[in-house]
Amino acid sequence: MSTTGQSSFLSRRDGLLEALLANRIALLSALLLLAIALSAVAAGTITGDDPFLIRPRLRLRPPGGEFWFGTDALGRDVFALVLHGGRISLLVGLLAALAGAAIGTVVGLLTGYLRWLDPVVMRIMDGIMAIPGILFAVALVSLVGPSIVTIVAAITFSEIPRVTRLVRSVVLSVREESYVRAAEGLGIPPMLVLLRHILPSCIAPLIVQTTYMFAAAILSEAVLGFLGVGFPPDVPSWGNVLAEGRAVFQRAPWTIIAPGLFLAVTVMAVNLLGDGLRDRLDPRLSRAAKVSS
Repeated sequence: MSTTGQSSFLSRRDGLLEALLANRIALLSALLLLAIALSAVAAGTITGDDPFLIRPRLRLRPPGGEFWFGTDALGRDVFALVLHGGRISLLVGLLAALAGAAIGTVVGLLTGYLRWLDPVVMRIMDGIMAIPGILFAVALVSLVGPSIVTIVAAITFSEIPRVTRLVRSVVLSVREESYVRAAEGLGIPPMLVLLRHILPSCIAPLIVQTTYMFAAAILSEAVLGFLGVGFPPDVPSWGNVLAEGRAVFQRAPWTIIAPGLFLAVTVMAVNLLGDGLRDRLDPRLSRAAKVSS
């Protein structure tokens, strides 16, 4: 790795923690997101209840001491459903964000560096972006069947072009730098040039973009579940809990308010975290902030 690329990567990597500590909103968002993730992982211990335990005599109980978030139409504890549902929703969001970032990075690096490949791939990306993501996800899940692989693949498909365009734009500017030209002049293989000299410059914007994809994937999973084409009803997720509470919303609004609040707070925390990292890691925004102050 070149001295310039290595120092830039290390400084931006070290700047992640500094960005969180310097930005109180980003720090609080990260802590809030961590608390939600831990509550989902330890849902069984926290609630001490089976999310699928049906209690016909306790159906549609309002929030209270015994059931913090009330019960649904089958007498199930909404609090237990929401915490257990966070496992699936957060897992789908994380897998879709990582898959989209990985595939988009590879395609973006090759597209930006290989001039002959650029027009072909970018026209394909434009075509993919013309397809509404939710419609494609609904069609794919309906055709193949609901599973975590299918849902993650459906959500990832619409995110790949955004990452590809982002990485490509970075590659187009970095490949003209003197250290990249020098590496090419020394006869270093193109793959090593990409990995050692160009990829480090893509890390910071990729981290920010991945947070936004994480939030978008969580929302997409909730929409699929709400429409009835997500996970089966026996799999708790925020989308499924929202869908099942829709029928009794007028009588028991807590069946939708509770999972809706968890979903909204999680997405807000992820987006605020991404904004904080972007403000710190984007040199143009940092310079603009200094000038305005």
